[in-house]
Formats: sequence, structure tokens, C-alpha cells
Amino acid sequence: MDRVFVKYKKNIKKSALQQSQLFELYLKQFFLDKGMFWLVIGMILSFFYNLPIIKYSVTGDNEFRLYDVLGILLFYYYYKYSNLINFTIKKIAIFNYLRYLLIWILFGLLLTLFFSVINSKITFFFQVLLYYYHFCSFYLAAVFLYMLCIHPKRRKLFIQLVLVLSILSNVVVVLQNMNVIPFLWNKCYWDAYAF
Repeated sequence: MDRVFVKYKKNIKKSALQQSQLFELYLKQFFLDKGMFWLVIGMILSFFYNLPIIKYSVTGDNEFRLYDVLGILLFYYYYKYSNLINFTIKKIAIFNYLRYLLIWILFGLLLTLFFSVINSKITFFFQVLLYYYHFCSFYLAAVFLYMLCIHPKRRKLFIQLVLVLSILSNVVVVLQNMNVIPFLWNKCYWDAYAF
């Protein structure tokens, strides 16, 4: 699909009308991709369902969550629709500023790697790299959600989904504090956050 976009881009003179037609054509392809739609729904669910899938250890007690798995797919879809997504990022100010922030953080990662090697604490670098991966994943999820919300029916669906999940998560928290249902997270969370 990117080849079609690049070939089409080369064959036309870039007038404003032609650019908008090209954008609409590419956006239609984006909307028809069901995988993208379900991926964004999965990311929304992962913000509310925050229980671990697998435990591992980079620097202590780490857990592999649903958004860690879905983040890999976000990068695949970013690559697949990179021209459209980059166009959108550049046109929306907050996404453009966050893109610059991600680039600056990448330079900071190089400094972190340098000092981690000097101080023989390379696991610290891997932990920071994991945080950067999470930030990139959440950033791409926000961009994809914005783009999918251009369609009015999908916008309504996403709003309803977030509303229902917010209500459910609040009900769970209240029931946990009333000791009606057990605390769902492991002991380290209980020790850190329980009152």
C-alpha cells in the first residue's frame, strides 16, 4: 500500500486539493483495516485491565502486561501506515510536540546507556528502555485513537467503551475497599498502595 502512496505522490503535482484527495484515499484504507480497530480497543481495555500476564525481572519485580504485547502490534501498524500517521502527527500540534519529546528522550537514552555502562548498572538502562517503549506505545495508541475517532460511529463506540470500563473499574475499587471482593493484585502492590 505504501508503494501505491509513493507512486501516486510522485505522479501528481501537490496542490491542496490533490493532497486532501490523497489523504482521504489513504484514510479510507486505514478505516477498512479491522485489525487496527481491534488493536485500539485492546489498548483501551489494557488501560483498565492492568493485571499481569507474565512475571519477569529486569530490576526487581516486573510484570508483562497486555499493553506490552499490543505495543508490538502498534509499531507494526505504524510501519504499515507510516505516511498517513506521520502526516497526521505533523498536522496536530500536541502529537507533533510529543514526537519532538520522544526524539529528545532518545538522546537521553544514549546518555543513560553511557552512564549505565560506566557504573556497571546495565539493567538500569534496560528498565529505562522499557519505560521508553511504554511511552512510545501509549503515544501511538493515542494517535491511532484520534484517527479512528474521525469516524462518528467509532467515536461514539470508543466513548461508550471508556465510560463503561471506567464505571466497572470504580465499582471494583469500591467493592475491594468494602472487602466484598478480594484485592486482585499481588502482595507487593498491596504493601505499596493499601491504606
